[in-house]
Amino acid sequence: MTPNLTVNAGLRYEIVTPQWEQNNKLANFDPTTSPTTKTLTQASDGSIYNRALVNTPKTSLGPRVGFAYQMSPKTVMRGGYGIGYSEWNRAGGENNLTYNGPNVVNANIAAQTPAQGLCVNDTQLQSACFRQTQQGYSNILTSPAYFNPANVTSRYLPKNPKPGYLQSYFYGLQQDLGGGWLADLSYVGNKGTHFQVLADYNQATPCVAGVTATTCGNLASRRPVQGFGDIEIAYGGNSTNYNSLQFKVEKRTSLGLYLLNSFTWSRDFDLASGHLETFNGDNSRVNYANPSADYGPSGYDQPLADTLSIVYDLPYGHNRRFGSGSNNLVNEVLGGWQLTLINTMTSGAPININYSLSSGSNLFVTDLVTYRPNRNVGVPLYGTRVKTAQTVNTALNSAAFSAPTTYPWGNASRNLGRTDAFYQADLGLHKAFSLWSESSFFDFRAEAFNVLNKVNYGAANSTFGSASFGQITTAYPARQLQLAGKIIF
Repeated sequence: MTPNLTVNAGLRYEIVTPQWEQNNKLANFDPTTSPTTKTLTQASDGSIYNRALVNTPKTSLGPRVGFAYQMSPKTVMRGGYGIGYSEWNRAGGENNLTYNGPNVVNANIAAQTPAQGLCVNDTQLQSACFRQTQQGYSNILTSPAYFNPANVTSRYLPKNPKPGYLQSYFYGLQQDLGGGWLADLSYVGNKGTHFQVLADYNQATPCVAGVTATTCGNLASRRPVQGFGDIEIAYGGNSTNYNSLQFKVEKRTSLGLYLLNSFTWSRDFDLASGHLETFNGDNSRVNYANPSADYGPSGYDQPLADTLSIVYDLPYGHNRRFGSGSNNLVNEVLGGWQLTLINTMTSGAPININYSLSSGSNLFVTDLVTYRPNRNVGVPLYGTRVKTAQTVNTALNSAAFSAPTTYPWGNASRNLGRTDAFYQADLGLHKAFSLWSESSFFDFRAEAFNVLNKVNYGAANSTFGSASFGQITTAYPARQLQLAGKIIF
């Protein structure tokens, strides 16, 4: 637009059809018909909807704009905004309609005992009697004719999905400090809307305190859709929020030295982690009756992160400060070495405190979620650590929590705790030895990962009520030494 100002703008429209299966071996829960028919809707030939049982989203319009403005010969301002879409998110098999019955039977058969009596025919409910190995699975479990959605987990994708979209924005200043030094200070953020999250659409209603099991009824009778077990819905109910201040300083190569230090101060919040990315007690599924109660620090939230990278050409050898006149033998042995260092420091990762709720409890509503206990006010979250030869005990304080008695979820917020901060320095030594021609050489590397042998503990057990609650049994690798070489010609 002007010699000092550059603006880039664009508009992207994308359309992604849902997946279907060649032989229509696909089924979906339909909230308008399935509760009455007690069956899933099966795919059929015809339109995309008939085959996929999901309509194609057609509203994914993503504008983007960015600018760069040279405020002075040594100062540049940059900024930008854009919207990007997440049209398809594979959550293992959880949002895959080919996993539905009767094509696939997704059931968990608890261990049975002979005391229940032997199964005598193929139509008995497998959980009601002891079935011997040689009898195989019963027809009532595997045959389409006997398929019963009450005994399995069904997958459900709403027929009119809302594509998840991410609004990304940043603003930054870059300053040339002179002498080869460059500084960059930026605000970087994004906000996610309608991101995919999992839940149990058929989550039962808990019994309030004081109601007997007889009055309350069993789990199946408390489900809103009778005749079905878990109905795992994958829907656009997740929201994310990330904000960060990022500072980078760079020393361009001078006298053989290059330095780059990147620091980030950030916070990241969401309702749940990605399905295959749950760590330290977190879950990819939300409480469908109250999803907003699961909003908390993301499983990826590590507020402070600093990485220092240094590359230093040691000052001895041909074309270097010292030893430039050394003979070839001395130069091959002592000259031309390069030293590298990567030092990483980050805040600890979140820990989600949870507890096990018996499926026989009046408060139990589904086996898909993670239940959180009560946080006792005024009691320290972390305990006094006791180290043994193989474990670190009481990293979390069990007195800080108690099991809820009136509702499945206590007042403990999601991802309440944190692991220890992480520190690691990696050191490398590198040299290229000349071989038979100018274009051939032997590349040698000696590397030491975690060279200071810093102990970085893993996460403590976060299941309140278990014998190992608060116990740390893992750690990141100790110092590792590695030699590597390759011939390049």
